[in-house]
Amino acid sequence: MTAGSCSSTSPSGDRLLRGTLGPAQCSDEMALLTGGTNALHARAASCVRAPRVDRVTLPRLTADLPEVSDIAITVFAARRRRPIEQDAAGLLRPPAD
Repeated sequence: MTAGSCSSTSPSGDRLLRGTLGPAQCSDEMALLTGGTNALHARAASCVRAPRVDRVTLPRLTADLPEVSDIAITVFAARRRRPIEQDAAGLLRPPAD
């Protein structure tokens, strides 16, 4: 998203807590990177400007702009790390030495 803000909503349209996106944030990147499907429902809270990148365009975009790959990997790692740190990922961590 390059401008504006939007709120995450449930499929029925109810606003979800902690679900506001603003400039420099993105959504559905996990689905784009893993081949999954879109899971975010959102409602614009203001006028929103956001580019759309599909699976066909992403490889070309990352070849032309290598920094896009770095951003995607950083976002992917952060999205995976949060549930692990909150013990909500269903993974067992080895005990610390």
